Amino acid sequence: MENKYPTYLAALLALGLLYRLKNQRRLPLPPGPPGHWLWGNVAEMNEPHRAVKAALEYRNIYGAVVCLRTISSTTIILNDESAVMELLDKRASETADRARNVFVRELMGWDTSTVLHRHNNRHRQLRKTMALVLQQSQARTYSSLHSSNLVLFLKALANTPENFTHHIDDSASRFIMRLAYGHDIIKNDPLVAAVRSGQIYMEDGLATHRWVNSLPFLRYYPSWAPGGDFQKVAREGLRRRLEYANVPFDTVMAAISSFTSQLLEQKGGVNASDENIDLIKWSAASLFGGMLFFCVSILTTLIFLLALHPEAVQRAQEEIDRVIGRDRLPTVHDRGSLPYVEAVLQEAMRYYPVVPLCIPHSTNEDIEFRGYLVPKGCSIEANMWGIAHDPNIYPDPHVFRPERYLRENPNLDPRKYIFGFGRRVCPGIHIAYDSTFINCAGLLAVFDFGASPELLKDVEMMGGRDSAEMWKLFNSSKIV
Repeated sequence: MENKYPTYLAALLALGLLYRLKNQRRLPLPPGPPGHWLWGNVAEMNEPHRAVKAALEYRNIYGAVVCLRTISSTTIILNDESAVMELLDKRASETADRARNVFVRELMGWDTSTVLHRHNNRHRQLRKTMALVLQQSQARTYSSLHSSNLVLFLKALANTPENFTHHIDDSASRFIMRLAYGHDIIKNDPLVAAVRSGQIYMEDGLATHRWVNSLPFLRYYPSWAPGGDFQKVAREGLRRRLEYANVPFDTVMAAISSFTSQLLEQKGGVNASDENIDLIKWSAASLFGGMLFFCVSILTTLIFLLALHPEAVQRAQEEIDRVIGRDRLPTVHDRGSLPYVEAVLQEAMRYYPVVPLCIPHSTNEDIEFRGYLVPKGCSIEANMWGIAHDPNIYPDPHVFRPERYLRENPNLDPRKYIFGFGRRVCPGIHIAYDSTFINCAGLLAVFDFGASPELLKDVEMMGGRDSAEMWKLFNSSKIV
């Protein structure tokens, strides 16, 4: 029997080329590296540390605005802070949408989550729902929850410091589960397992290039055909996504006072409409996923940097002893009295941003930017790592230097960009920052830090702790 798959594939590629030719515009696209004559910049899109390459190589050759293309998609990378703020913040009404991701948003169904949702009325309602209990005026009401969680975290870390990554993950999960659902986690908690499983599928889907994103018509490609395994992965991801939102909500949605129970009460309690219940369910699920990823990444990076910079640890501990003493642990209310401790946290956030390239924004129509075309539906990525290591903003950007935020003219506060831009700013920014601050201050108040011989050897191989190659030791984010 004749094999017809090559014929089908050739037809699909021909359609892709026609699509690409049809969508050429008069205004030029931004410059970018040359790609394969057929596939375009697929290889560049799959670079494991694309943010670093864009900042150190593309920016020097092509400038602040760079373009990568595949058969049917265009990605615009913004490599400096002024370009990012101009396009994603000042022109937020034009760039608040999310770029199409067929694999994650459509096949797995993650377009229902706040972070990946298109900017439409439901997205606005999700953000309004979250703001009811996450706004700045509400954030400090969770101080006792922060403090009780800190004690458990420090005790666990004191018992088995070698398992610090596990304790960080456990602490963040415990805090967010209590905040979102009023649920006290147990060992091997099934609710946490359900949420983490869904999160892993989403993160892997975002981190891995799938041909269906470049050739959207492949979404109809059968799973039983050669190369159709992505459909099986997507179906499993869809199942895990449903568990991610439904299992914790259905199990403990009103157990005790929590994010979920407060919102349900405000929306009518047992008489809440199906629409409001859906909004609350996905708001709570988005809170867990976003905060877990942020808090775990920041604290892991922080401990890594503290181990390499004993002079910063000593100065922070002296400040804590002077301001607070040794009779109690720091609280979120001490933040204003601990400027150096806060500067240590800010510098950790800058040194290796949680998301080196932001989750792509998009536009609903063609727009002009600095003389270039930003085509409808393209991906717009802010290079967070590039901003954080721009020597024009941060002198000696590869040096860990908390003092840079304490000068008369301080360097740019990384919170201005690491939490997102425009209408996509993280709605949980205040609680997430309070959580990382109290953990940072608590760690410094209780522990000393030192680098293992293995870590020191790795750092030496990179050229020392102030080397421009230090980024190679980091892998705190899969979305690179």
